[in-house]
Amino acid sequence: MVRSREPYVLAFSALAAGLAEGRYGWGRPLVVTEIAAALHLSPTPVREALARLAGEGLIDHRPGYGYASLAFTGADLADLYALHELHLLEAAGRSAFNALPKDLGEDDVRAIEGFFRALVLRTGSRALDRAHRRLMAQLGPALRVEAQVLGPDRNGLRRQRACYDAQDRVGLIEEIQRWHERRKQSSRAVVEAMRAADQSIFQI
Repeated sequence: MVRSREPYVLAFSALAAGLAEGRYGWGRPLVVTEIAAALHLSPTPVREALARLAGEGLIDHRPGYGYASLAFTGADLADLYALHELHLLEAAGRSAFNALPKDLGEDDVRAIEGFFRALVLRTGSRALDRAHRRLMAQLGPALRVEAQVLGPDRNGLRRQRACYDAQDRVGLIEEIQRWHERRKQSSRAVVEAMRAADQSIFQI
């Protein structure tokens, strides 16, 4: 029985990973036959995987047109940033300030997302973890463009980590709020850059 589900698992895993990496860009069609051919699968498990992703809000389903990667407006992206901020404020409020991983890095968007991920994981809340992972999948297409639009904010990351290391909960909360205010203000510019770049290249 498990073997009969393997094609679906392959399709879902490949698509979810691609979405999290921003591989499908802004509002690009997700064509069942093309995905199935690239994965060497029949269309049925691909269609099932796309239906689940649509149900989880990770892609759009347009009746009569099929599936597509999310096409944000500036307001949509600002809302996602605001929700991300709420997740992190909850994590900061619960934090026991346990030691962070040593391999978070310092210089790129993956470093700050790694730090945020560590904050969430250290709450021990599976519900918050699941919600945060889903949100990160929705934000995936925007993250690479965000880094280009905003540029690195290494000092902001260092301040957040310094507050964490000092167990300064108030300071950490203020830094998270400052970081996300900058993101929310940039949301329209990020979406415009996503549209202009149309950076989705179908590679699995």
